[in-house]
Amino acid sequence: MKKFILHSILFLTFLFVSSELTIRVFNLISDIPQRVVDDSGIQKYLPGQKGQYSGFHWETNKYGWIGVAETEGDIITIVGDSFIENLMNPIDCNQGALLKNYYPQYSFFEAGRSGITLIEAIKIASLLSEELKPKYQLIYVSTNDFLESASNLTYYSDRYQVNLDTGIEHAGQIKYKKIKEMIYRVKTLYYLYKNYPIFVEERNKVTDHKETDFALSNTNQSKNIEIIRNLFQYIVSNYDMSSIAFVFHPGIDESVVKYAIEFGVNYVELSSDDIESWRVSESDGHWNCYGHTQVSGQVAEFLSMVL
Repeated sequence: MKKFILHSILFLTFLFVSSELTIRVFNLISDIPQRVVDDSGIQKYLPGQKGQYSGFHWETNKYGWIGVAETEGDIITIVGDSFIENLMNPIDCNQGALLKNYYPQYSFFEAGRSGITLIEAIKIASLLSEELKPKYQLIYVSTNDFLESASNLTYYSDRYQVNLDTGIEHAGQIKYKKIKEMIYRVKTLYYLYKNYPIFVEERNKVTDHKETDFALSNTNQSKNIEIIRNLFQYIVSNYDMSSIAFVFHPGIDESVVKYAIEFGVNYVELSSDDIESWRVSESDGHWNCYGHTQVSGQVAEFLSMVL
């Protein structure tokens, strides 16, 4: 019996080491940067991390973000969710890199992270305003980012939100932080985590962002529209929006545009004749390099009127 147990342990050890080496050597699973919640309640990445995602290299800078990070001269900041984080494309397809081609005289700084709500993006822009003193700021958002900002509509414990009834903002917490840290370090566990959902209750869906017209598809449409209006009112009452513009994803709900106009918020409404050609893949709705190029062209045209 002891011999059997010893052989089993040796076999499982060999199997684990072999799988770990195979996954690492052949890059069978992407690296995910570890998050921290800073003193202001914003989820950032631990500085100094490096890895690869879908074969593309990423690195977290000293500010806790991934992507273009120029901090000299006149700065334009770019804030958003996984579309701006853009792990699924090479960095020269990032908005900061593409807009640099139009405005080489400006520096671009990106702050993107999967799961950012609109109110968190504005909070980040406010902090960057103090830290970097940018000339202008761009916040890329979809309809969902507005609705997911209001905890009195739906509460998410892992997201930065505001209760529009009380005016209190509250930080999100990182779910299963210790477990995720272990899973991300051990490639075999992470491979199982991503490919076999029976090993976890809830899978990380960093590449599964869907551009959904939440306000149109949700049965409680009037409530959603009220939330959007109240959120705009809260934003303009509590934040300086004079040098900030929203970049609305294609398909943004018309009520968002309506209230942006009503409350005097600058915006760019992106358009696409063939949004499918912008997708990374059939199963991944993030923008590919072609999509990012089309977006940067429309944003550059807007910047020509405000810079």
